[in-house]
Amino acid sequence: MIATGRPRAGWRGSLTILTAIALIARGIFLGRPVTAAHAWLAFLALLAGLGAHVLIFDLFGNLLIASAGALLMWPTTARPNPADLPRIWALVKATDADPLAPFAMQD
Repeated sequence: MIATGRPRAGWRGSLTILTAIALIARGIFLGRPVTAAHAWLAFLALLAGLGAHVLIFDLFGNLLIASAGALLMWPTTARPNPADLPRIWALVKATDADPLAPFAMQD
């Protein structure tokens, strides 16, 4: 057995991986799409976390690795689709008594 001078707590790594998996599972459950930008940001956070572990910044590395799961499932913004406007207008006109119906036309 070789002593490295610092104790290693294996359960922290397991907790980090479990946290990342739980964040990814939550995103899948909510139906969030994964874009290429999300994947690249998560990959960079994972690499930075592993690099922090190499440089003996274990807590910061664990936070970066867990945040990779959150970055992978980060919500995207909805983009307006002009092709949907006639269908939305028909719904707004069909619900004259609904005072909130015109707000459906906003971006």
